Amino acid sequence: MQSLMPPIDSSDSLFHNGNPLTGTKGTIVTAEWLNAVQSAIRAAQAEMLSVLAAAGIDVDPEQSSQLFTALNSLYAEQSALDNKQNKHDNLTALAGLAGAADRLPYFTGANALALATLTSVGRSIIGKATAAEVLTAIAGAPLDSPTFTGEPKAPTPAAGDNDTSIATTAFVTAAIAALSFGTASQRNVGTGTNQIPDMNSFSGYFTASASWQRLPGGLILQWGVTDAITAEALYTQALPLTFLNMCFMAQATINYSAAVSGVANHYIASISTTQIQIRSDVNGSGIAAMPSYWFAIGY
Repeated sequence: MQSLMPPIDSSDSLFHNGNPLTGTKGTIVTAEWLNAVQSAIRAAQAEMLSVLAAAGIDVDPEQSSQLFTALNSLYAEQSALDNKQNKHDNLTALAGLAGAADRLPYFTGANALALATLTSVGRSIIGKATAAEVLTAIAGAPLDSPTFTGEPKAPTPAAGDNDTSIATTAFVTAAIAALSFGTASQRNVGTGTNQIPDMNSFSGYFTASASWQRLPGGLILQWGVTDAITAEALYTQALPLTFLNMCFMAQATINYSAAVSGVANHYIASISTTQIQIRSDVNGSGIAAMPSYWFAIGY
């Protein structure tokens, strides 16, 4: 629509008649003003014709109420559209789908939709409010401290990884191989065949006079020093630990603590699981009583 046309160019913007008798001039109408009038009238006509066209009414010179009829028609049409969804390509695409039971529309592209199958499981999951409810519905493991069954998989961390990642069997196998333990890493701890003993398998008792050491295989070593043994005497030495099965052998050695004249000798006279007996033989005179170092092996 055009702007408001300018008024006639007079002192009061009004038309006035002229009077030749008095010399009063009439209002001069210029071509510029008349062209403005023509343009304004045509613009107003064009506006009104566009209203008729919008209402679908053809111009009829014999009718004087067409503009009124067109405005009423357009108003009624707009009232019918109030509170209605505006046209949209997405809605048009949705309207083109043939709805069916257990189907769910989804976008396949811009303004394009298709139908996917919605199973009872899917409907149940959609209706859950929390992740915990979803896991319960599908019999899944809880997020906090889950217990898995079967063979759950996880990414294998890089060698040397040291964080809170899950150590898979592949990671552990590679880590053990890198330690170069060989088959030792596959052995159990114990004292049996192909087992690795721990330090508890090496038990023992140690004093200045009598000691013993138990080895992982069951072998027991015992040793000590006796009191002074007089010449030609038979000395009984109680073992600090009883052999459970037998004493294999024992040996005694005299402890020369001072210079002597003659020959003295200590030897084992008898052995048992609880004691050994040491014989003191001498050849000469003036040989004092002397202690004996002893050693026994058994199991």
